[in-house]
Order: sequence, then C-alpha cells, then structure tokens
Amino acid sequence: LPMPSSGQPLGASARHPARTFGVVKLDFLIDECLHRRLVDLAAARGHLAEHVVRLGLAGTPDGLIAGAAVGRGAVLVTNNRRDFRRIYARLPRHPGLAVIVPNGPLALQAPAFEGLMIHLEDHAPADCLVEIDAAGAVTLEPWSAARSD
Repeated sequence: LPMPSSGQPLGASARHPARTFGVVKLDFLIDECLHRRLVDLAAARGHLAEHVVRLGLAGTPDGLIAGAAVGRGAVLVTNNRRDFRRIYARLPRHPGLAVIVPNGPLALQAPAFEGLMIHLEDHAPADCLVEIDAAGAVTLEPWSAARSD
C-alpha cells in the first residue's frame, strides 16, 4: 500500500486496520496470563504479536500493560476480564481489548485465539471489547469512555 508521510498505509486508521493484498494485518499484545505460543499463531496468520513476558513486562501493573498495548497500537489479548474491562472503559480511544474466557491450557487457548483472529480480520476492533467463550461464540461491543451506555 502507498505510504503517506505519516507512515500509516493509505486507507488505514485506528478503526480500519491496514490491509495488505486484501488481508487485514493486526497487532496483538498477549498478556502474561496467556500462553507465549499465541504469538506464533498470530504470525502464522500474518499478524504482528508480542508477549508481555518477552517484552520484560511480567508482573507489570495492568494499567501499564494497557498503556503499552495502546502505545504500540496493539489489541490487548487477555484472560483478565474484570480488571481490563474496567481500565479500557475509561480510555477515550484504544486499538481494542480481546478477552479469552475461560482460561485454560494452550490446547484451549489456541482455538479460542484463532477464532478471535478470524473474527477480527472482518470486524475492526478499535474502541471495542471482543470476547470469545469456551464454545467459540464471539461478541463484540463498543467499549471506551466514548461509548454511550
């Protein structure tokens, strides 16, 4: 895609991730409560991803993790639903919050994360809360300080 002086592909915005040859490329920050191998699953689908532990942020307070995700323009993927829902509800804008419910071993996390990625490739996650449950049902709702309750 052509790149304007801002460095962001033309047609891309916080609401509409960059498309490369028709494929949406997303950026994920995987929380420490989830398996590190989810980074590899994202890469296999052509997405960017980092794990909190690999970035040296293990044990970092949740508010700072949220700040790191927002600062890099990444969708935060977590199992910590309660704390991050509260944090993200106060943010005026964010790239998205994705929650895998419930937590479990990689054998449960991997298919849930795959389901999230497939859904997000067709639905821009900016300023939204996206959740996937054990049955694979995905919900997406506006979730920021700008939402109207």
